[in-house]
Order: sequence, then structure tokens, then C-alpha cells
Amino acid sequence: MGLVFGSLVAFVNSRLTKHYLKKQATEKNDSILPTMAMSFGRMLISAAALVLVFVLRNWLPWPFAAVILGTAIGLTVVSFAWIYCLTKKYQDL
Repeated sequence: MGLVFGSLVAFVNSRLTKHYLKKQATEKNDSILPTMAMSFGRMLISAAALVLVFVLRNWLPWPFAAVILGTAIGLTVVSFAWIYCLTKKYQDL
């Protein structure tokens, strides 16, 4: 279950990144601040997912270690895959 939740959060992060890349491609903004804000936002979303699992650990019917590890693996592996695909797609821009 943790893997599913982590993958879902990674998907949301990838959609935000895709939206950001489309916006940057049309605006041609050279400022580093929006890029840093996007990266910080992605980290906050990932951290919030892990905190949510931690807070709900007593109410989840599955072992906490399995859920937190699954969430972390889902966040990491799926994020790498989504970012790789997005990078490949927007490499020519």
C-alpha cells in the first residue's frame, strides 16, 4: 500500500514539474528563483507524504515499516522514472 501511495505522490510531483516546464518553455525566464521554488515544493510534497504515513501509523492495518519503506521507494523510484521521461521529452526545448 505504501508503494501505491508513494507512486501516487510521485505522479502528482511529476505533473507539477511538467506544468512548470511548459510554463518555463513559453516564458523564457532566466531567473533561478522559480526553479528553486519548484524544487522546494516537490520536496515539501514528498516530505508531507512521509509525515502523513508516520502520523497515521497507528490507524493503518499494515505494518508501519512496510508502509513507510514502500512510500519512500515509490517516491524515489517512480520520481526518477517520471523525471527521466519528462527530461527526455523537454530536452529539445
